[in-house]
Amino acid sequence: MDLEVATEGEVKIIRVLKEKLTYDTLEPINQHLINIIEEGNYNIILNLSDVTYIDSYCAGFFMDIYRKLFNKERRLKLVGLNPRVRNVLTLVRIHKVVDIFDNEKDAVNSFANS
Repeated sequence: MDLEVATEGEVKIIRVLKEKLTYDTLEPINQHLINIIEEGNYNIILNLSDVTYIDSYCAGFFMDIYRKLFNKERRLKLVGLNPRVRNVLTLVRIHKVVDIFDNEKDAVNSFANS
């Protein structure tokens, strides 16, 4: 799978190791995230540092994961967005509901402050 998973306390850090995230490539990632959400009480950080392209379906995907976590009183944070990916997500205003950070450390620390 094109993911690396780390755990830091109640935070699962998911590093996506793909250059392109599209409708066709999201299912394995979706299933893995659903399993994490169902198995435990974890906040999730999605590190997208390796991702250089997303399609519009991904914005909906991120919001779906956000809602599933929100319903369990948990949060999703995004990390390491390149300018192109950040632009797509800004256009759909995802930054209004999902926190975006430049690095994992800041994202992890933000959970302690919320």
